[in-house]
Amino acid sequence: MSTLPPPLPFPQPAPKKGLGGCAIAAIVVGVLVGLVIIGISVGGYMFLQKAGGRSGVAKTAIGMANPDYDIIDFDDKKNTITVRHKKTGKTATFPISHMKDGRVDPSELGMTPDQAEGTGAAPEWVKYPHGKQKTAAQLMGMTTLIYQTDDPVDKVMDYYKSVIGEKGIQATTSINGAIVVTDSKGSLQLAVGPERGTGTGTIITVVYRAAK
Repeated sequence: MSTLPPPLPFPQPAPKKGLGGCAIAAIVVGVLVGLVIIGISVGGYMFLQKAGGRSGVAKTAIGMANPDYDIIDFDDKKNTITVRHKKTGKTATFPISHMKDGRVDPSELGMTPDQAEGTGAAPEWVKYPHGKQKTAAQLMGMTTLIYQTDDPVDKVMDYYKSVIGEKGIQATTSINGAIVVTDSKGSLQLAVGPERGTGTGTIITVVYRAAK
């Protein structure tokens, strides 16, 4: 019997006038990073002390928003940060001010966004070939990735079913239509749905939790 925890419940669709699960996930990531940056700027002393100082808090927050980078050093005196790209091993030190919304700009490491884009702890096949990464975050062993594509939902679903079949991956379908994969390495849920407000776009949401 598998020792893995049960799959995470996938976000339920929001009412038409509300925000979808993808939008909420993006906002959560932005708010978490924003709060830490604000806390550092105003000098939240007690919070910083408990969290291991400014460097510890900043490294944790930036690491959440940049799952494909190791945050090696955060120097709040020199206002610089040192990161290493996990996939290529490239390392660079650059001014903290060069980051936008807590995200590392791959150009600082001499890479294009396509070269730098990864999938965190999730398997590489979750990246849709015609998709643009909108959100990436990793926290406590859980990776959340959101992609957008102009391809229709049916075409995207056919792609993932084909990949899963070719790789011999055992998958099931949840009650809300998400593809669920669970093995000795972890559990993954992948949902595909129409992008709200566009009429043609598709949003792909991936939630991956590594086994302990």
